[in-house]
Amino acid sequence: MNIRTWLPALLALSLTAGVASAADAPKLPAAVQRTVDFNRDVRPILAHRCAECHGAEKAKGLLRLDSREAALKGGRGGPAFVVGKSADSELIRRVAGIVEAPEHVMPPKGAPLKTEEIAILRAWIDQGAKWTAAALIDRGPPPSVAPRQPVVPPGEGAPLDRILAAYFTQQGVVPPAVVSDAVFARRVYFDVVGLPPTPPELAAFLADRAADKREQLVAKLLADNRRYADHWITFWQDHLRDGKKDLGTTDVFSPITDWLEHSLVENKPFDRFVRELVDPADNAKLPPPPSERDDAPRAAPSAAKRINDAAGFIAGLQAGLEVPRGDQAWQVQAVQNLSQVFLGVQLKCATCHDSFLDRWSMAETWGMANIYADQPLEMMRCEVPTGKKPAPRFLFPDVGNVDAAAPVKERRAQLAQLMTSSKNGRFARTVVNRLWVRLLGRGLVEPLDDMSAAAWNTDLLDWLANDLVAQQYDLKKTLYRILTSRAYQLPAVEAAQDDAPYVFRGPLVRRLSAEQFVDALSALSDKPERIWRENGNRLLDVLGRPDRRTVVTHRECRPSPLQALELLNGAELHGLLSQVRGPVLQHEDNAALVRQVFQHALSREPTEKEARTCAALLGSSPTAASRSDLLWIIAMLPEFQLLR
Repeated sequence: MNIRTWLPALLALSLTAGVASAADAPKLPAAVQRTVDFNRDVRPILAHRCAECHGAEKAKGLLRLDSREAALKGGRGGPAFVVGKSADSELIRRVAGIVEAPEHVMPPKGAPLKTEEIAILRAWIDQGAKWTAAALIDRGPPPSVAPRQPVVPPGEGAPLDRILAAYFTQQGVVPPAVVSDAVFARRVYFDVVGLPPTPPELAAFLADRAADKREQLVAKLLADNRRYADHWITFWQDHLRDGKKDLGTTDVFSPITDWLEHSLVENKPFDRFVRELVDPADNAKLPPPPSERDDAPRAAPSAAKRINDAAGFIAGLQAGLEVPRGDQAWQVQAVQNLSQVFLGVQLKCATCHDSFLDRWSMAETWGMANIYADQPLEMMRCEVPTGKKPAPRFLFPDVGNVDAAAPVKERRAQLAQLMTSSKNGRFARTVVNRLWVRLLGRGLVEPLDDMSAAAWNTDLLDWLANDLVAQQYDLKKTLYRILTSRAYQLPAVEAAQDDAPYVFRGPLVRRLSAEQFVDALSALSDKPERIWRENGNRLLDVLGRPDRRTVVTHRECRPSPLQALELLNGAELHGLLSQVRGPVLQHEDNAALVRQVFQHALSREPTEKEARTCAALLGSSPTAASRSDLLWIIAMLPEFQLLR
């Protein structure tokens, strides 16, 4: 072939490709049009995405980004940024992908920075690159966690509402009137017992003329120990990774379901609840040292013994064919989970290296783990032995410490006392924050597992925490405080979609949990069985029930395409609706049937148009299929799936 015959075409193709490449080249995102705060906006980006390679311990290319001075000094490629000129800054070009070679794009591993993150960094540099911390991560002494007694403003009403009244005034918020009795009843029934009110229950409440009928209803529901436990057990199973019986792998958990259910039914004080988890009575359930491991089968414990057996939580995940070692040793898992759930401290990052996200170090994590170790564990940096074995110690020395020379059994008991000590304000703050987000949709502190972050109302957080201690750690009394507050009874609001600082205006609109959704439909049957007792199914999984291999302190509740498909045509939901055989659906009269379904499922009467539409769907002679279709339509309504 004559090269001259196809060279022009090749050249044209090359030029076209060049034009396309130029058009497809990364563009620099515009800076955000607001004032950027270093601690709130910039510091998390640098700590999460840059510190691993450009911190005090590791400086690739001789570049450090752990202080302003180091960043301006730069590395082999020069300064990281030019103050006031983000478009001319090497840092911005690298994270935006405007580089000569792909290997120069930063960060080199993981997902690239989001457009919004780059826009924040640009605005920060353009606004003077103010750095309001001495270092990217403060490695100073552990923070004080001592309780703080806030000053409650004078006036009428409960202390919680008086604190919020001052907050609303400060924020310029005029709170609306509280919700109607019907909306309140539906909300509080779902939040306390996980089910909607039955028509007789709702009718009795609406007919009540007592001024304190809402307080009476809350007290009545909290006193319903059986239904309270059936609902709140799923909350604690998520936190304590309990309730998954068949993992389908060789992974092994020791369930604590019987202990947990018994603890909730009897309303065990929360400090005792946690002490039994930290220092379980049944030492035999804790994994022995590898040299003493005995895989011989053991007899199943009796029911009486199971209700006192909480060892499975700290025993953690055992990879059935091997004894977990190193950073997967059960002692390490135990302190990671205890610290996350009950202290709002994430130690997972600080297990393999000093944390890039906060102040915690490897030595502190492994020192905490060694409280449980018969022989001191050696720190492993990313599975590489360090030769260091930190002495046992508690995370917050201002509360106290363990005796490093004491036997392990004594150290465990000491840890249990330190975790739940009245001097440990972090303990009470963490759990009241978890209750608040459960009932109102967003925490007083966010993220939930970083209780070092600032609360949007510190006085409210501290008052609730101190009140819990004063009430002998009775969680139901804290729930009563929140559920009877004006704050809880305000109309629900949609979550803000912008990044403006959070201002509380009322509880967020919340979706029913997977268990609430299924139980509310099952409640139409004669003898509904609460779904938490089952091992799980695809419908529960798709609607957000975690598999509980790991601690889950807050479920993801945003809808997804997979959920839509499962609700549209899933076999599990179809089977559930087909099995509903209660008296609610046995009416021969269509109008009565529709009215009963609306009252049970939506806590209201149908409108005339809804009644006509549903009656037409049922037909002159309702069948099992048409009744199931009616239930499906009701279940798909946002009014059914959302708590407003």
